[in-house]
Amino acid sequence: MYFQRKGANMRKIYSIMDLIIITILINCIIQIVLSPEGKAENYTVSQNLLEIKRFNADKGKIKAIATSHDGRYTAFSTSSQVSIWDGKNFIAIFEANQVNTLLFSNDGKTLAGGGYRYIYLWDVSKGKEIRSFKAHENIVTALAFSPDGHTLASGSKGGDPVVKIWDIESQKSPRILRWDYPYSEQVLSLVYSPDGTLLASASLDQKTPVRIWNTKTLNAIPVSFQNGAVRDMAFSPDGEFLMAGLDNGVVMKIAYLRSDSGRFSILKGHTDAITGIGFTLNGNYFISGGLDGNVIYWDTSNWKSTKILKLPDAGNPLILSTDVGRLAQIGRKDATLYSLPDYSGPQISIDKTRDKTRDLNISAVSAGGVIKGIVNDESGIKQVLINGIEAQIIPPSQEDISARRIGGKWSFFSGSPEMQINENMIEVAAYDNYNNKTVEFISIETGRTDYETKTKPSHDIPGFGRNYAVVIGNNDYKHLSDLETPLNDSREVEKVLREEYGFETKILANATRKDILGSLNEFRKRLTENDNLLIYYAGHGHFDEETKMAYWLPVDAEQENDTDWIKVNDITNNIMKISSKHILIVADSCYSGQMTRSVDVNLRSNESRERYLNRLFDRKSRTLIASGGNEPVADNEGNGHSVFANVFIRALRDIEDQVFTADELFIKKIKESVGGRSSQMPEYNFIQNSGHDNGDFIFTRAGMRIK
Repeated sequence: MYFQRKGANMRKIYSIMDLIIITILINCIIQIVLSPEGKAENYTVSQNLLEIKRFNADKGKIKAIATSHDGRYTAFSTSSQVSIWDGKNFIAIFEANQVNTLLFSNDGKTLAGGGYRYIYLWDVSKGKEIRSFKAHENIVTALAFSPDGHTLASGSKGGDPVVKIWDIESQKSPRILRWDYPYSEQVLSLVYSPDGTLLASASLDQKTPVRIWNTKTLNAIPVSFQNGAVRDMAFSPDGEFLMAGLDNGVVMKIAYLRSDSGRFSILKGHTDAITGIGFTLNGNYFISGGLDGNVIYWDTSNWKSTKILKLPDAGNPLILSTDVGRLAQIGRKDATLYSLPDYSGPQISIDKTRDKTRDLNISAVSAGGVIKGIVNDESGIKQVLINGIEAQIIPPSQEDISARRIGGKWSFFSGSPEMQINENMIEVAAYDNYNNKTVEFISIETGRTDYETKTKPSHDIPGFGRNYAVVIGNNDYKHLSDLETPLNDSREVEKVLREEYGFETKILANATRKDILGSLNEFRKRLTENDNLLIYYAGHGHFDEETKMAYWLPVDAEQENDTDWIKVNDITNNIMKISSKHILIVADSCYSGQMTRSVDVNLRSNESRERYLNRLFDRKSRTLIASGGNEPVADNEGNGHSVFANVFIRALRDIEDQVFTADELFIKKIKESVGGRSSQMPEYNFIQNSGHDNGDFIFTRAGMRIK
């Protein structure tokens, strides 16, 4: 699976939309809706932040504010009331004293509030209090709903065991999280992991300010650091690490959550306390906001800040609801609700009950079957296309929302593309309301639900393992000139490897830096020492004359900014960490030969063929077939493929041998054919500093074996 975010056109559309919105807001008067305790202001725009509503408190000040996970409701509290706004009107007002923290359940049905000693639960749709109960001996300072909504964790300012887990339905006595030594005076933040198996707590404890609890055993992983007090926390969408925003402006990235200790790294960008953090739905961005008035977007592929938005009022705390693109800033007597700009495409989600390793629910029931799935985005879904034909978008019912408990503005989609009896390549493209785009290509057979293909091994060699391929094709660039053939090349290469050589394949179409490096990390975790990996890359390449460094350029690469470029050294470092027996990179890009050493490597042997193949099989190999050396290469030969791809695909199909090495394929079928049809000269060599040990990649036709 991969995600594609459309390039320059998408950015231009978004900018034009911003200008249109600004023009409308300047020239039109938006209806003002009065609140029970104050009034709402007009909408305004400031530096890509759209002000949705301003809540004014006539008495006292606004103490807390929260947005539901579907974006429908916003609740805020004053010294004596809690009010719920549905985007148009105030639908409920509850009398409650000194509610200092508010939180919606994942399905949006329940609002919880923490006050002095008491926790309040309200039914949002009915506008009624469900119940209230004494929870602590002091002020309730933090709340967290479990993802399934069955339990509620609470923390207090001290005076009793300060973290408790409540069963909402049964109203049983809470489970209490205890420590071996006296804890701090106050719990500052609580958050559940996406799967509900972990609960993180942050406090003023100077020794271990963060603890990560197993919600079944109640055992804790202590995280020790002395950088400052934690103001807010957020788990990554995959639950593998925890982010913590500190009062000194530092963000802690805490990893190894499921081991015996938490290890962390530091992100610096703020100059004052961080009060709100969170991830976008697809995980492409981490967002932090603080008292310095800055909202920073961090690219999670390299953890560098890519965008900084400035709030008009620095010094005021803010709360982020990133799953619906909302930001709230609390002032002295008011609170302002903003819509965050949306920079990433929709999430195309998978029903994991069908295939636990994937993320998209695909149902191919027959030839001419139905493709179904779920799309989700912070700004909402505009359109879904299946093979270019508009799919039906079906909003979820309240029952669906309650059952799935998914954040964001999501919908079902369904379409019936024309399909053949056997293998079909299906394109699913989803657009959000800002025309950000995500694309998936799904290879399926009628009656099957696979799209990352799973075939029988192409060999019967003891200890050989399986053959895997990551096939990357980049046509549509955001900031660089588009290419014509890589997508078509990659689809055909993937088909040949899968059908004729039994590879398990994964296509990355129009891949970003995060897509490419993320896939390599995925295979690093997945492959065994006997497996084999082929990486095919077709797209832009670049060679920096000053640094003598070669790069692959993902679709998000910018001309004058190398932040999203991929150094060939990064690829080398990644494959060094992969434990598989043989790795072959096939690169069809400019300057692709720079990854290898500039010496000839003779992988030939006078031994018998059996001993020859076994020797190459036993030794590790890290080799590269490059479409050219340190030179530009041709994109289109006129038949929809590049010169190199055309030869490579034909070579795999036409080579007479049933079992052969990459070296033999290159010598027999590729070198002279490419060189004779263009000015580029392909190369085959081992990859320097990669762990190569004089082996070679062995191709075997599907069903063949080495005796």
